Amino acid sequence: MSLYHLTEDRIGHSRLLDDDSGRRREAFGTAVAHHRIDPGFHSSVWAVIVDPNAGAERARALAGRIAASSRAEAVFVREKSGCLYFVTRARPEATTFDERIRELARRFELRVLGIGAALIEQSDYDLAPVAERAHRAAGILAALPELGDMGWHNQLGSWIMLSRIAPGSVRVRDISPAADVLLEPVNSIYRETVEVYLDVAGRIADACARLHIHRTTLYYRLDKAPEVVRDALHDGSARSSLHLALKLERLWHAHRESPIDFAL
Repeated sequence: MSLYHLTEDRIGHSRLLDDDSGRRREAFGTAVAHHRIDPGFHSSVWAVIVDPNAGAERARALAGRIAASSRAEAVFVREKSGCLYFVTRARPEATTFDERIRELARRFELRVLGIGAALIEQSDYDLAPVAERAHRAAGILAALPELGDMGWHNQLGSWIMLSRIAPGSVRVRDISPAADVLLEPVNSIYRETVEVYLDVAGRIADACARLHIHRTTLYYRLDKAPEVVRDALHDGSARSSLHLALKLERLWHAHRESPIDFAL
């Protein structure tokens, strides 16, 4: 019996992500007992955040098509607040599931904002925490698309930590005075330059390529950046804090513009 038939109540609503924790855990145990979910091996939850303006009906239609055409044994388990959840047993290093998702989304003319995934671990006995991890990864990718087309929760490292800092709960200047200065509107060109420069670990050629500028222009901007910024770039700890603070502000900005609830 398939995972779909074992756990489905109705199309697009699996007991695996039911609001009732007892029903979720019972469905999870059934799926594991029938070897349709393999904790600690290759089973994973994928979260796909779609354009909230698309509406739940269109989003579910896309999800059904993705599951039906997937070669990754993907099962659509729920749509909630603009996020589609799938369970798959595809090997993380071999799957092209994210490419399939984007291809079908283009056909549906539906914009995908972020794709995240999380492995189901041996210690898991409820799919909800796994779905939350996948959703958090998708939310980070939606806010920071330069990190890639999709992200695995266990590979996002410091971004997971930053995503747990509530907007406004700490002042940027307390993390990095240099970042606080760069966030002033008058310094927008320096912020863009410094952020890209840090993203590529100081590789001049890569920074110039991303910014579409000549290296002399890059050197000029770095030399003319505010003094506190120049000092931070020459200090290992301050440099790391500057980079993290800029990314934290990016996550907060994403919340302000189009709030992403990182929790399931």
